[in-house]
Amino acid sequence: MTFSLVKRKIWRFTICILLLLGLVTSFNSCSSNKEFRRSFIVWGTNLDFIVISDLESVKVQEIIMETQKIALEKSIVFNNYDKESEISRFNFSNANTITKMSDDFSKLFEISIKYNQITDGYFDISLGSLTSKLNYKSDTSSRISKKRTRQCR
Repeated sequence: MTFSLVKRKIWRFTICILLLLGLVTSFNSCSSNKEFRRSFIVWGTNLDFIVISDLESVKVQEIIMETQKIALEKSIVFNNYDKESEISRFNFSNANTITKMSDDFSKLFEISIKYNQITDGYFDISLGSLTSKLNYKSDTSSRISKKRTRQCR
C-alpha cells in the first residue's frame, strides 16, 4: 500500500466522520452554536475535528471521543508507520506467502485494485514497501527522484 493510498483512506474516513458529526449536530441547529476543536495523531497524520453545534459540550466531546476510538482501533490495520500493523506486515511479507486479511484490510485491498484499474495503473498499491523505505514521514517536503526510487527497489 502506498502512503498516498493510506492518506486518501484517512481523508475519506475523516470526511465521513465529519459528515456524521454534522448530521448529528444539524438536528439541533439554532443561533447558539459553539465551535469545538480536537486534534490527535493517528496513522502517521493529524486527524482534526471541528464541530459546530448547540449540543452540550459534554455530548459533543463524547461523540468526538467515540470517533477517535474508532480511528485508533483501525490503526492496527492501516498505520503504515507501525511495523506491527497489518498493512506493514503485508507490505514486507514474502510474495509467495499466503496472508490472512481482516475484513477492513480486504476491503481496502479491493478498493485499491479498483482505483488501480480506473487510473490505468497510476494508482499503484504495489509500491507500499517502496514508500516505507523512502520514509515519507520524515521526508515529506522533497519530491521523489527516479534515481532515489531505483535505489530503494
